[in-house]
Parts: sequence; structure tokens; C-alpha cells
Amino acid sequence: MVDEAKAGMIRFLSRIDERTAKMARNDMDLDVIGDALDKLSWEWLCENHEPLAQALEVGVAQGGASPDKVRRYVMAHTQRYELALRCEQAARFLLTAFGRR
Repeated sequence: MVDEAKAGMIRFLSRIDERTAKMARNDMDLDVIGDALDKLSWEWLCENHEPLAQALEVGVAQGGASPDKVRRYVMAHTQRYELALRCEQAARFLLTAFGRR
């Protein structure tokens, strides 16, 4: 029963993320704000969860993990949506820093 509820929540959050991504594509003029938020999340992770920041850097730089995949992984393993979003934003910042965006 718990697994069904967890799967349902993940499906629900995925649909929200798809709609959010579609809206974001319509707001290209706000990309500079998004970039700043991504950098802020990276800095926050470095200051507050250094081992996680280091693991994220390795996962993105060497493993090629996408920001979306990072968010889903963190959410599935921690059930902490705010942390999952921070990790997604930080991964997006790292992609930009590594010139892969």
C-alpha cells in the first residue's frame, strides 16, 4: 500500500514538473533569474550539505546525470521535495559550469 501511494505521488509530481517546464519555456526572458537561482542552490548545497554537493558534482561531471534525473533520484530516496529541487537546480548550474547546457 505504501509503495502504491509513493508511486502515485511521484506520478503527480512528474505531471506538475511537466507543466512547470512548459511554462518556463515561455519565459525565456527570465533565464538570467533562473541561472541565479541555480547558482544559489549550488552555493547552498556547498555550505549546508557538502558531501551531497561533492557527490552531485561527480554525478553530473563524470556520470552525466541530468538535472531531472537528479531530482527524481533525491525525491525517491529522501521524500524531501525541497532538497530534490535544490539538487536539480544545482545540477543545472553544474552543467552550465561544465559547458554542457
